[in-house]
Amino acid sequence: MRQAFIQAARQVWRRRSLSLAVIAIMAVSIGSCVAIFSMVKAVLLDDWGYADPDRIAIVWHARQNVPGVVGMSPADYQSHRATLTSAETIAAVSTRGMNLGAAPTPSRVTCARMTPDMFPLLGVRPMQGRWMTADDDRAGAKVVVVSIALARQLTGSLNAIDRDINLDGTAHRVIGVMPESFVFPPEGIQGLASADCWLPASFTPAELAMPAFNYVLFARLKSSVSMAQVNAEAHAGAQRIWSTYPAAVQSQINLTAHAVALSEQVLARSRTPLMLFAGAVLGLLLIGCANVSNLMLTAFESRHTELSVRASLGAPRWTIVAQLLTESVLLSVAGGVGGVVIAAGLLSVMIAANASAFPRLAGAEIDLAALAFAVGCGAITGVIAALLPAVRTSKAGTRLQGSGPRVAARAFGGTPWRRGLIAFELALAVVVLILAGVLFRSVASLNRVEPGFVTKNLHTF
Repeated sequence: MRQAFIQAARQVWRRRSLSLAVIAIMAVSIGSCVAIFSMVKAVLLDDWGYADPDRIAIVWHARQNVPGVVGMSPADYQSHRATLTSAETIAAVSTRGMNLGAAPTPSRVTCARMTPDMFPLLGVRPMQGRWMTADDDRAGAKVVVVSIALARQLTGSLNAIDRDINLDGTAHRVIGVMPESFVFPPEGIQGLASADCWLPASFTPAELAMPAFNYVLFARLKSSVSMAQVNAEAHAGAQRIWSTYPAAVQSQINLTAHAVALSEQVLARSRTPLMLFAGAVLGLLLIGCANVSNLMLTAFESRHTELSVRASLGAPRWTIVAQLLTESVLLSVAGGVGGVVIAAGLLSVMIAANASAFPRLAGAEIDLAALAFAVGCGAITGVIAALLPAVRTSKAGTRLQGSGPRVAARAFGGTPWRRGLIAFELALAVVVLILAGVLFRSVASLNRVEPGFVTKNLHTF
């Protein structure tokens, strides 16, 4: 094996120009695949950081036959909490910006007001301290749980427990620090933003009486309950709530509710564009394989004399094939290393350009899984790209013992194979172009979703 790799390295160095071309093609193909793999992994495959996330649902209020969703008031939350028996735990959350620190140099942080069951519902414990309890909620305690990033910002370390921080001019005691992997609310939920700190909701009588629909309801479903059952219960609960509205309000809206799995709510609009991305780069990888196969066929055909001598000296055909495949895999490994470098740059560009379009994309990185994927891509690509040329070349080499160059060139007969490879490349290129067009249109459509009102000359601050 060691001798095979030494021989392969010599052959690669002897044909430096061709080797660089193969490595460049492999690097671009593999780099694109690794970048998209990292995106797909971060958005669709990475762990949510919650216990059994498949059993977590979001319950929305909606105006019947009108697109869009409506948040819930504190009173709506309490009504659903009393009647939604298909859920083990129900909690509500709302987010808003708050001033951290005192004048004249406060900073801005996003804080979440949550009912006390939210942390148990998510099944995540603080890395330090404790989470909020019902006692904190009932008493209206001025306590706060902070993210590890905010704890570092406040203290320069993780030692933030029992410290007071100023939020909107009021002192809050830090009772817990969440682990670095904890992100809540997750990105992609309408009306919510990922928070840096979490406060008890502590609903006052005035809030319970006020129709402020700024809370989102989370429910952890019982193990034997289907989403259809939750939807039916939520709809019945919404009808009861709607019946308590004043007649003037009932004449304008007809309230309903629907429950959606957390992953579906966050990722529904991201799956199709990401799958199109993945399909496009897979086509690019196959085009790269075909292109490299063509180059390999050319390179191997020029070695008919060497192969004939080896066959004459008794080298088995499989030994020749193994040697040629070793050379190809060596080139592919070099291409894989270059691909990782290209993937890192490409991923940074993709995150900067699409961070708002794809939830959880900001967490994408070239990690060990991506490196393993790059190695696998390199090895598989090398074998696929060189298998046909290696088998064909070794077969021709064993037939051409003592033949002249002209006979050898005819026997290697690359023309039909090259035409086939070129046709294959063109077919894949057309498919990739079509996918790119569909992808561009899909992403553009996502960025042009009609909000349901006229946005011209309308600004927010």
